[in-house]
Formats: sequence, C-alpha cells, structure tokens
Amino acid sequence: MRFIKLLFMMAFLGGLLYAGSYAGARVKTGQYLGSPLPDMGVRTSTPAFGGIPDLPAHPKGWIFTYSSVPVNGNRPAKVFVSFDGKFLGAVPKDLGLRLDAWRRAREAQ
Repeated sequence: MRFIKLLFMMAFLGGLLYAGSYAGARVKTGQYLGSPLPDMGVRTSTPAFGGIPDLPAHPKGWIFTYSSVPVNGNRPAKVFVSFDGKFLGAVPKDLGLRLDAWRRAREAQ
C-alpha cells in the first residue's frame, strides 16, 4: 500500500515538473516570437529527451515547430527551448529578425 502511494506521488510530481517545463518553454517561445504574430500554421511541441539534433552539442529541450510561416516563405520554422526555459535557437536562425521586419512593415501600412 505504501509503495503504491509513493508511486502515485512520484507520478504526480513528475507530471507537475513536465507541465511546468512546458509552460516555461511556451512563455520563452512567446517572448522570442513577440506579438502580434502572422498566421504561423499548426504548432506542435515535442520534448527532445535525447537531445535536439538540429543544434550543435544536441542539448535536451523542447522543439516547437510551426508548419507554415509567411516570413519564412511559408516553410516550416522551429524554436528550441531548454527544459529549464532558456532559449537555445531557431530555424531559420534569423526568425526573430524576420518577424520584427514583418511587424515594422505592418505598422507602416
């Protein structure tokens, strides 16, 4: 009985850590991408426990993929954030600059 209780407690704590890590990564991604955003297509998020293959040294973290980004020629884009909420990079590398240019052009209209 005690083992089952401990097992459920560990599962609950693991779920809290997972949810907290995801929430922190979403906030960091939102800070990087800024607001407003163009329609970026379908967003998927994947935890990369084995490391992010697109980055040197393959750090572990979250991969946020956007299916169709207008500022990237309607090609997919990715944002990488570590499990503890640090920005690791993006594909294309200048995604943030492209989004800033899109915002400035939109404001000029």
